[in-house]
Amino acid sequence: MKKLTTIKLCSPPRNAAFLPGSNRFSLLRFAPLRSALCVLLLIFCTCSAVAQSEVNQFIWDQANTQVIHAEEPGGYLKAAESYHRLLRDGVVNAPLLNNLGVALTMGGDLAHAAAAFKRAEIYSGTTPEIKKGLIAIMARQTERAIVELPWYRTAFFWHYGIPARARITIALTGWSLLWAGILLYRLRKRSLNTSLQLVLTLSETCMITGALICLIFSSSAAFTLLQEKHSKSLWAAAQFSSTVISNSEEHP
Repeated sequence: MKKLTTIKLCSPPRNAAFLPGSNRFSLLRFAPLRSALCVLLLIFCTCSAVAQSEVNQFIWDQANTQVIHAEEPGGYLKAAESYHRLLRDGVVNAPLLNNLGVALTMGGDLAHAAAAFKRAEIYSGTTPEIKKGLIAIMARQTERAIVELPWYRTAFFWHYGIPARARITIALTGWSLLWAGILLYRLRKRSLNTSLQLVLTLSETCMITGALICLIFSSSAAFTLLQEKHSKSLWAAAQFSSTVISNSEEHP
């Protein structure tokens, strides 16, 4: 019977821990190097944010200057394009949208101007500037000197006059108040003391008030979120054009 030959494995070299492909070889295992990489990454992100902020500030100042010195619809539309560039870059706030609405109104693109003012309401609620802008657009569209905003803006004043973030907070407050009333009601039912009529009245008040607040403001906030989702897709592909220019070309 032939004897099997025993093959002895070679022992790894002493520096096997630092060979590429080894499980123990990792730059991130060195604490000082890992800390340095984290610091460099943080510095890079900070510098990028600062640089982007400076670029946005430059575009903002440029757009404001273009609006101030514009003398014809084309100049206002150029300013609107600058504001729109900030919007595409992810800068969304009430002052930006309000200025965009002003530039588009002066440039003659009334449809996009109204959309800009209405979107600004989501972030700031109805302000005097937004109200004046919407009235100016309606006056141009109807060719009347005196116009009024639609009646439903007064009837549903909380939807237009209160910013979306505040409406969401109020809805959550109503939800909490509703559950506080339910908790008080359950504690009242388990109590053997029949003189807790005040607690029962308080629980019913909390439940009714909380349910109404939650229903009104949550539905308003949900509608606003759907509107904002639609606005993002609308402004991503927006192309501005002046009705003033087209009308002048059609009727020389």
